[in-house]
Amino acid sequence: MVELLVAAFIMGVGLLGLAMLQTLSLRQNTGSRSLSTAILIAEGILDDAQARGRAARLFSQQGAAIPADLLTPFNGAADIECNFAGRRLPDAQDGAAFFNVNVVPTVVAAPVAQVGGLVDMAVTVTWAEGADADGTPRPREVVLNRRISYANN
Repeated sequence: MVELLVAAFIMGVGLLGLAMLQTLSLRQNTGSRSLSTAILIAEGILDDAQARGRAARLFSQQGAAIPADLLTPFNGAADIECNFAGRRLPDAQDGAAFFNVNVVPTVVAAPVAQVGGLVDMAVTVTWAEGADADGTPRPREVVLNRRISYANN
């Protein structure tokens, strides 16, 4: 009879451990999804800026006037748009992350006619994920940097 009680106790401890493991796994999965989404947002902005920089260089090398929208990423962060900024994920549940995006272009080499210039683009994506024991949201942040060549008129 004692052996049966000890076996039931050991099995109960094991099942509680499995339940805690499942809870931790679900929490980590949500965190990974938010991090992946934040990286995709930042990469999308950097890819867009890099494509505009390359297109501006092609216009410049051909001696043509560069359309103003191609220069937008290099004129300042306020001009850069991000469709994900301040929005929930499309299939998000309550408590899902809102993503805030900040883009800071820093000129490394001033543009020279027919050659172009270099700019370091830093994209910071911040969001709050989960909450501490006192209900305070846990802030998270990812920063991606890329050096981009561009041209101007």
